[in-house]
Amino acid sequence: MTGSHRAAAALAVVLAVALLAGPAAGCGAGPDSPPARSTPAFPATPPGGTAAGSPPPASPPGTASGSPAATAVPGPPAFFDDFSYQGPADPRLGERGWAVRSAPGGPGVAGATWAPGNVAFEPDAAGGTVVRLTAETDGTPAGTRQAQLGQRGPRFLAGTYGARVWLEPDTDPPDRPLTAFYTVSAFAGSAEPSYSELDFEYTANGGWSGYEGPAMYAVTWESFQPGNPVRRTAKRPGDVSGWRTLVIQVGDGRVRYYVDGEPFGDHGGRYYPESPMGVNFAQRLIKEGLDTGESAPRAYTSKVDWFYFTPELIDPDAVSARVAERRQAGTAFQDTVPAP
Repeated sequence: MTGSHRAAAALAVVLAVALLAGPAAGCGAGPDSPPARSTPAFPATPPGGTAAGSPPPASPPGTASGSPAATAVPGPPAFFDDFSYQGPADPRLGERGWAVRSAPGGPGVAGATWAPGNVAFEPDAAGGTVVRLTAETDGTPAGTRQAQLGQRGPRFLAGTYGARVWLEPDTDPPDRPLTAFYTVSAFAGSAEPSYSELDFEYTANGGWSGYEGPAMYAVTWESFQPGNPVRRTAKRPGDVSGWRTLVIQVGDGRVRYYVDGEPFGDHGGRYYPESPMGVNFAQRLIKEGLDTGESAPRAYTSKVDWFYFTPELIDPDAVSARVAERRQAGTAFQDTVPAP
């Protein structure tokens, strides 16, 4: 994918802001820069689909969809959501700042639909609830439906972001799906230096520039001006499917990415974010990866177990510990983060 194509895709992303009344509607597309540094292998996912390490316990009784959240856990400011909702039309989503995307636009396949029905909330095997995001296609843009859930207003900046995300394995289908957990500021112009975007992106079946295998990317954007996108990228080729805890630390002039506690990328200087950002989860297809020669319907999924943010800088183990604390207390949702 050329730099001009990447910039155009990113521009299409942020032009959807007005339609969503919030932050940009998609993640920066097409990071194919060399890795920012070498990265270690991640722990293997053992049988049963749980990533190495001890995951937070399942939601206790009383936090299932429809149940009220318990009293907020005392301590430092935090935003936590266990995603215990009835469906994409659950009014509590909007009350808590979430928006299920329906507005057209990039990134992804031009002419595809962002379908609210492709965002679902389903029970997991441990008794909790997870978000399921599905991208599906019949090989045509009109027959392609993508999914996105995000916070409407940009309100997060320095601090620690964490999410537990299920990444689909490579099953060798014809298309190139992309799973994204990312933060992005409101649109202020393609060359605006205050534009801020931090991306985790996983491509299970190959990505950009002819790369054929699965890979994880971490991309920190300074701007996406046409023909000259300014960003830093860390890339790890290889299958990292299964449940993964993804953490982004923003502070002290650095952006640090972690996968299951392992350092993945470290970017600073001009790439450090300057504007409050919203948080988004998306499942889509890479535009250049749509197989138009295959008409059989197919679908690609990802899942999100929880999201946590605090203005403090804490390590990934502390993120998991704080999530476990809230689940043990029966807290399905908490928002004590002050407005920016």
